[in-house]
Amino acid sequence: MRKRVLSKEAIDLSLVCRESVSMLALEIPDLLYTHQTFDKTPHEPQNLPHTQTVQQPALSNEQKAAIATIMEALERDEVLIALSGPAGSGKTTMIRELSNLLEENAIITAVTNKAAEVLRQKGLAYVTTLHSACLTPVYREPGASLHSYLFSEEPDLDTEDYLRKQFDIGAMRLARKIAQRYGLMSGTRVLGIEDFLKSYLRYWGLKSKSDDVLIVDEASMLGGETLKKIRKSFSRIILIGDEFQIPPMKDTPVFRSAKVFDIRVQLTEIHRQAAYSKPLQLAQRVRSGEDIEREPVVSIDPSLAKAGTPVIVWRNKTRVSLTKKIRSSLGFNNATPSIGEPIVCRDNHTINDIDFAKNSLWTVESVNDRGECMLISATGKRTKSPIRLWMEEYGGKYGLLCRYGYALTCHTAQGSEWDKVMISANEARLRIRSNRKEGLMWLYTAITRAKHDVIWVNSEIKSQAFSL
Repeated sequence: MRKRVLSKEAIDLSLVCRESVSMLALEIPDLLYTHQTFDKTPHEPQNLPHTQTVQQPALSNEQKAAIATIMEALERDEVLIALSGPAGSGKTTMIRELSNLLEENAIITAVTNKAAEVLRQKGLAYVTTLHSACLTPVYREPGASLHSYLFSEEPDLDTEDYLRKQFDIGAMRLARKIAQRYGLMSGTRVLGIEDFLKSYLRYWGLKSKSDDVLIVDEASMLGGETLKKIRKSFSRIILIGDEFQIPPMKDTPVFRSAKVFDIRVQLTEIHRQAAYSKPLQLAQRVRSGEDIEREPVVSIDPSLAKAGTPVIVWRNKTRVSLTKKIRSSLGFNNATPSIGEPIVCRDNHTINDIDFAKNSLWTVESVNDRGECMLISATGKRTKSPIRLWMEEYGGKYGLLCRYGYALTCHTAQGSEWDKVMISANEARLRIRSNRKEGLMWLYTAITRAKHDVIWVNSEIKSQAFSL
């Protein structure tokens, strides 16, 4: 692979440090995914793989041909590649194989924090969000949206002033210390150090186009304006997704566009391990345009919703109505959250060094006398102090803007996975009747949020059957 040309500042930061990596890891455990993965031998930094050691299936002939096509295309100086395939076709396997082949030249990202976490859970250790990996950071006021993070102009500040605003003083000093002691090379995964440090290095010298290969998962959620920003930072890009999933709401969809890409690679085979999955069987029938046979509809199980199995709906008014009904059935009649309730963050915030990403999922662990909550994320991350929540369904004046997570619109659920999901049969029927093509895409996206089971539900407390 070709070498990146670095600025003087980046070269200064990349002076090789011969300090013990294990000592560094012990000093900054909160900034590492895990310090146990570092080589404990002093003076010998270890090059970590991008993937954890997991037993992986052998590549099919179709996947091998796709890899060969992609690797040949990457010999170009500039190329935009689309790799598409339905659920169960092995797209994650392809990401893992590309990561192994490209080694340190691969930067693996996902469009959202949720999608990035799904990849991490599947064994891809060093996955970050798209905007953290490839877009130059800008100063954000607390609570700024992702859109403002991506599209605001960079402030006219000197370096010291910029860093004091971008990070707190402690983080800035720590970033300098790490850079000086370990010799952080541009283009590496920085051995698991969190995203703010990557942003720090990028500000110091990585504003020109990178020679790395950017791999973007869940690219069906990617819009045209975001793609333009990405192409300013990277010349070789692989977008991976499912063209039958619903497109982004507020941006021009690009993944299905034939004119955008230099190379398009299509996976079609559903692999054996996925062929017996109920959700994937349903999804394949929806994708092929088949009518779903009569399926039993049951009443919503509130305890199931509270335990983390959401109801997926089309319309926001249905989401609000079901949320209040489920909460009432559980005995939660107050507007403020109670212990054990699922919460969805509605914007990008950082509170007490804890990042709250838009549409990230949390659970209320405790509530104090003032109604402030301690939260735990789906990945086990805990808040450091009680936080006041502003629940969207009930209105409010201040606090972290959230929704209850009992019922989710399909766009909110997109990028996440659950063991099972409940899907509103009535909402599915209405969506398909309003526009059959778009409705089937909506239903396909909802079904593929489930790994093991799909439960069809209605808001009525009775059993019936339905057909689509």
